[in-house]
Amino acid sequence: MTSDGPAAQFTDIVFTTDGNVAEIVLDRPEKGNTLRPETIDEIDAAREYAEDTDGINALVIRSTGDRFFSTGADLNSVLPLIEEDDSDGVSEFNANWHAAYRRIEQSAIPIIAGVSGMALAGGFELLLVCDLVVAAPSARFGDHHVKYNLIGGGGSTQRLPRLVGLRRAKELLLTEKMISAETAREWGLVNEVIGEDDDLAEATMALAKDVASHHPLALRRQKHLANQSVEMALEPSLKLEQEMANVHLLSSAAQEGLAEFMDRE
Repeated sequence: MTSDGPAAQFTDIVFTTDGNVAEIVLDRPEKGNTLRPETIDEIDAAREYAEDTDGINALVIRSTGDRFFSTGADLNSVLPLIEEDDSDGVSEFNANWHAAYRRIEQSAIPIIAGVSGMALAGGFELLLVCDLVVAAPSARFGDHHVKYNLIGGGGSTQRLPRLVGLRRAKELLLTEKMISAETAREWGLVNEVIGEDDDLAEATMALAKDVASHHPLALRRQKHLANQSVEMALEPSLKLEQEMANVHLLSSAAQEGLAEFMDRE
């Protein structure tokens, strides 16, 4: 892998590229890979660089160490705002967090999370906005906001029910429960649980490479349409798919793919 772009400016993450895949590694293991505003800004800048770089077709997000994917927000960043009763500061903190996560969710490139250790609160919310998730067998997942009399501030109360259904979502949102990697896979939160002897970084990169091997225009449009399926009613989303398919079938990407299909023998 090579360090590229704004990587030298980063302190909370490590950003590298490997061919057509970029990778963000959360690098605050001594802090549980907690997310402070600076961390969110660095993730956002790295994502933007990956999106704007020709030839980068997918992005991986994982973490340093095996104990924590991320345990959520660094509360040292928000406690002073609360203690000072700074409503404008709190609003800005939450708005920036939501906007950065929304940009991950709506990114033009697919984003794959590799999870080892605990993914809790804001760290759990981070993987909810990724497109695919690979987990180590030891990974654990939970919302945990209510444990400290808090509520979801990064989208968990809205995204989790859409992913796993309302009953299962409430099981995590209303308790301190953590679920295993295998249960998360059964619920649809995780796509793949690697073997005990497998390497998470390698497995996550392998999936990202598979995704990135496809035409970026097809990936971008497929992801957008899939996202719209949970944000729109069925009839308008079907119309959107039809309209986009009409345009896409006349694109050079589709023509290349169809030519390859016809020549496959």
